[in-house]
Amino acid sequence: VEAGLRDRLGVAVRACVRTPAQLQAALAELPGDLPQSSYVLVCMLFEEPDSLAPVLEHVWQDEQVRAGDGVLYLAYAAGVHSSKLTAGWLERRLGVATTARTPATLRKLIG
Repeated sequence: VEAGLRDRLGVAVRACVRTPAQLQAALAELPGDLPQSSYVLVCMLFEEPDSLAPVLEHVWQDEQVRAGDGVLYLAYAAGVHSSKLTAGWLERRLGVATTARTPATLRKLIG
């Protein structure tokens, strides 16, 4: 996918491919208490990191992070835009690329 985007469109981007079943499983595993937050993201990991501990053991003020099968669930009490819990922060600590979508977006992708 990445080579096709680069060769056909001249765009060098990372691609994370998931099946509808994998997206459905990520939604099914969404921790029940997280939807109470003001904003929730399902963060797909491009590959398995050596350890999730640098992220899961970090103490957040208004955010929550939970692990699922190949995903992290991110919850923001005060909104995502002012948070330090960003894709860049996650990628630096985990050493793997990530991409995040809202549960509503995942439902639309599944169809």
